[in-house]
Amino acid sequence: MSRSKTNDPLEELVPKTKAWNDGKGIDVRDWVSCEGDFQLAVGYSTVFWPEFFEIGKYVLTGPAPAGLIRDWETRYPNEFGRIEAVLNHFHIATLRRGDDDEASEERVLHIGNVLKQIYIAKLKMNFPDREFEVVFDDTPGKDLMDYDLTFYQTRHERRKVFGFF
Repeated sequence: MSRSKTNDPLEELVPKTKAWNDGKGIDVRDWVSCEGDFQLAVGYSTVFWPEFFEIGKYVLTGPAPAGLIRDWETRYPNEFGRIEAVLNHFHIATLRRGDDDEASEERVLHIGNVLKQIYIAKLKMNFPDREFEVVFDDTPGKDLMDYDLTFYQTRHERRKVFGFF
């Protein structure tokens, strides 16, 4: 049974839902159950509920080669937060295929803001004794590839790392 989709803000982000049920529409969650793909769902789960790795003094979203970390440490000595932020940054627009013309600023901003909340919650859950800054600049009007999400431990550096990328 479909839930009411009245005033659902996601309906505008997923207009394909409007054509379902002879034009009466379907809510987004039900649409996913009809159109979803398990392989993509598994892949997206790595972004929407990431595994974090402790590598030395860093918390990263994936394993990073020791050589890469050393290179960054040589370039930016004692700037652990800055290094952690660059190693963790993720461009939201890379969630789509290269030929996907459905990417839009509204969709990228929605996903980026959702991911920011997820990362805040999961980092707090996984590392309750540490403080993190999760950064997603949702200023409108940027190129879609310029919307990225990152995080870093604030105990390393108190200053913001905006504008680094």
